[in-house]
Amino acid sequence: MNENKGTRKLIDARMVILLSSQLLVGLLLILAIWGLPARNISSGHISGRGDFYREVGNKLQTAGVVGEAIVAYERYLSDNKLDKETESKISFSLGNLYEENGEYEKALHKYYAVQAIDESSLDSQDSSKRIVALLERLKKYNAAKFELKNQTALEKDKVEVNQGGEIVAKIEGRPIFNFEVNEALDQLPEAYKKEFSGKDGKQNFLRKYVADELLVAKARKLQYQNDGKIRRQLENIEKQLLVQRVLEDEIGKKISADPADIKNYYEANKTKFNKPFAEITKQVEEEYKMQKGQMLYSNLMEDILKTEDVKIFADKMQ
Repeated sequence: MNENKGTRKLIDARMVILLSSQLLVGLLLILAIWGLPARNISSGHISGRGDFYREVGNKLQTAGVVGEAIVAYERYLSDNKLDKETESKISFSLGNLYEENGEYEKALHKYYAVQAIDESSLDSQDSSKRIVALLERLKKYNAAKFELKNQTALEKDKVEVNQGGEIVAKIEGRPIFNFEVNEALDQLPEAYKKEFSGKDGKQNFLRKYVADELLVAKARKLQYQNDGKIRRQLENIEKQLLVQRVLEDEIGKKISADPADIKNYYEANKTKFNKPFAEITKQVEEEYKMQKGQMLYSNLMEDILKTEDVKIFADKMQ
């Protein structure tokens, strides 16, 4: 009887140890999944994730999974307080990844960040070359010329050299550069640009820009970007932008405004205009360009429909 009790106690003790071990492993696994620091039970200290996300990023990058590598490296940057050299290298790697992924604006942001972290580093010098190439790719030719000029003008004052990449705000340590704010301002309709003209206007726009960035960050935390309706709207916007780009390349260059053609167009439509040519020259020119653009677009559309494998069932559209 005593032997049975002793055996039972031994079994119970082993079960307690086994269950405790399983609970500990489960706890560590949960902490690892959620990216929280795991407690070292024996020492009583907490050890951080360290290079975990950097190692994951390296493996993903090697495997060619660019999007996930970006996520891992960004997490590594945000989770760790890094020295200048490491922060510069990771930021430069992110710039390369964003560029490879076709996200040129984000790549540009990272390359400028590398310069801001440590101007004297080799990564900063390489970033300068990538900045010029990206600005040209984005058709920011004046900015590219300015950047190239700064790189070769060593005798210039430091403030002058840094112009175009000056930090005007920070959001949780992330720098906001004046070129980003100026580009956002340039994209506003002319009527709104006047509201933000002058020094006070630009400062107000900067505050608005930062507030918008914070709202976007909040929306992402709430996973609004995964909402089906928003995704469809974004897809439609992307389609329109791509179509617009093709039309600019295919048609924009062909819409000329030869004075003789404009005059002939006026003469052919004189009864419609009902005013002397000298008074409405600009109006006639704009209308001529619009009509020519519509004609070129119709021709382009017909050519595409003929050359591609397309079937249209117009009678089914109600």
